[in-house]
Amino acid sequence: MAENTISLHEEEMQELAVLVAEALQGGESREQVVADLAKNGLGDLAAEEFVTSVEYQLYQVATPVSNGDDDNSGMGWLIWVAVGIGVKVLSWLFE
Repeated sequence: MAENTISLHEEEMQELAVLVAEALQGGESREQVVADLAKNGLGDLAAEEFVTSVEYQLYQVATPVSNGDDDNSGMGWLIWVAVGIGVKVLSWLFE
C-alpha cells in the first residue's frame, strides 16, 4: 500500500522541527507527536523518522560540551548548527 506523504520546503521543515521540539519539551509524548504528524499528512514512517531526528538534535544540544570553561556562553550557535544539520538530513530523507 502506497503511503500518502506531503512534501515540505526547507523553511516549512525548520518550522515543523521547532514545533516538534517545543511539543516534546513541553511534555507531549513522542507517540502523540508522531501520530499528529502522520494524521496531518506526513506519513507514518516519515513522521517517525522526523521525530527521531528532532529528538536526536535535542539530545545533542542538551549534552554539555566542555571546552575547559564552566560558563555556557556561546552555546546558542550550537543549537542553530544542530537544527540546521537536522533540517538538511531530513530534507535529504524526504526528497
